[in-house]
Amino acid sequence: MTIICLYTNPNDPSSLKKFKSSFICEKLKKNSKFKIIEVIGGNFTKTSFANGKLRLAHDESYSSLSVKTFKMIDYLVKNVNFTKIIKLDPNIIDYSKKDNIFMGADCLDFFYNSKRIESAIFNDDNRDYFGIHLINHISKKNYESWAFTKQLKNINFDTEFKGESCPPFYTGKLYGVSHDFSTFISSNGKHIAMNHKKNLGGSEDTMVGRLFAKYIKKINWTYEQPWIGDLKESFKFVHNI
Repeated sequence: MTIICLYTNPNDPSSLKKFKSSFICEKLKKNSKFKIIEVIGGNFTKTSFANGKLRLAHDESYSSLSVKTFKMIDYLVKNVNFTKIIKLDPNIIDYSKKDNIFMGADCLDFFYNSKRIESAIFNDDNRDYFGIHLINHISKKNYESWAFTKQLKNINFDTEFKGESCPPFYTGKLYGVSHDFSTFISSNGKHIAMNHKKNLGGSEDTMVGRLFAKYIKKINWTYEQPWIGDLKESFKFVHNI
């Protein structure tokens, strides 16, 4: 079974509502291979799962998404049977149509079109880690630009990476992780999740990419075609910020 983890945003309830009425969501509901879970962070007494909602005892702030993501994966590994997890943001439905200071229209159309989203979800991808937009290279300057737009103060790139380069990672709009890789994250991800909250604006997609590099013991990993096209577009994107 594949678990679809929908990240809720209390400041954007319309995106969740729109995703639930989308063709993709209707298709998911009709397929017994998928289970949709709404992931909610909040001031709960304890983490609980009921009625399709995973309520994490963790604050919902943007700057702590790395910890939210770790706690989500950790809970699912320890309490739910699954083959893979696909995490996605409900606003991905309209993402390609919105103005984006980091990505141009061509980049958005290529990576975030509905066919690509649907393919990533419904194709039987057996890789341990996959997504729709792989960022092959990102720098200290890129993180600082991103933090400025998000009004994040907790960016200490040099402290976090300590001279290491950032490995490739799939953007947090949509990525998938296998059960084996999820188990690795559960066992090894808590420290890096907390450090990303402290030093990297809570960057959860970077966290997953860094853990994958540790999982396969290779920092500059890439996949063969058709994913190599993502790398070229991503490289152009991050250098145009």
